[in-house]
Amino acid sequence: MPLNTHQRGRENTVVRWRTLLCAVYVFALTTAPKADNQVRICFENWPPYYAINEAGAAEGVVTELIRNILHNAGLHAEFFNKPPIRCQAELRSGKMDMGLTADTAKDGILLGSTALTHWIIAAVVPANAEEKRFSGLDAYQGKRALQIAGYDYPAIIRDFEPRWKIEQVDYTPVLEEEAAITPYRMLESGRADLLLEDLYWSEYVIETYDLNLKVLRPAVAVVRGYAGYAQQRRDLKDLVEQHLAVLAANGKLSELYRATTGISWDVLDNQNPAN
Repeated sequence: MPLNTHQRGRENTVVRWRTLLCAVYVFALTTAPKADNQVRICFENWPPYYAINEAGAAEGVVTELIRNILHNAGLHAEFFNKPPIRCQAELRSGKMDMGLTADTAKDGILLGSTALTHWIIAAVVPANAEEKRFSGLDAYQGKRALQIAGYDYPAIIRDFEPRWKIEQVDYTPVLEEEAAITPYRMLESGRADLLLEDLYWSEYVIETYDLNLKVLRPAVAVVRGYAGYAQQRRDLKDLVEQHLAVLAANGKLSELYRATTGISWDVLDNQNPAN
């Protein structure tokens, strides 16, 4: 579910995403005994925040940020690519120290306080739909809407749910590429009137698979995403979150995000859905 990196090289980004997404959930790492300075971090695939590159290594603005924070503290980050549900389970069990998939507080997981990701939820509709821009959910009263099962949609969407017909599509346990594009295929085939998903991820899917769909702007809502930590790693949470707070306050976080995504962190964190 990528951000708008396309301003500074959409063609290269799309080629890169194709390669990443084809391999990401068949990628495996052997589990070795943990050294005292190792921090095990699980993450899903969400370029440009975090992903697996062609060499099989974790990359992205968030992975590089966390890697550098830990390196400066004398710690070594080990990244493990896992579906969100499994990542959260291994955080609860203590098998993982940190996870990059949290958006709301989960039982048994410590939640960070500085947003690392932003889920920019938009309405995706058939290309021949009359609307050119998103003007509000009232326009979709009584319509058939697709949502992703297991996603924690914000109140503005949850409160509207009695007023439209919802079908949930479950791809969270696996998130293989073919599963991830299923709701877009369903929308294109006429099984629904709209899909609510990340704005820039949706633009990527539509372009990559040449789908007869379009993404409406502005976004419906923006949801901040935070790091999650194992209960027994409060020390790690305090270390990382203190560094993130300083970087956010002095503008360095914005510089990093702007250099990587084309949009500064403070703009993302304060937008009221983006235009």
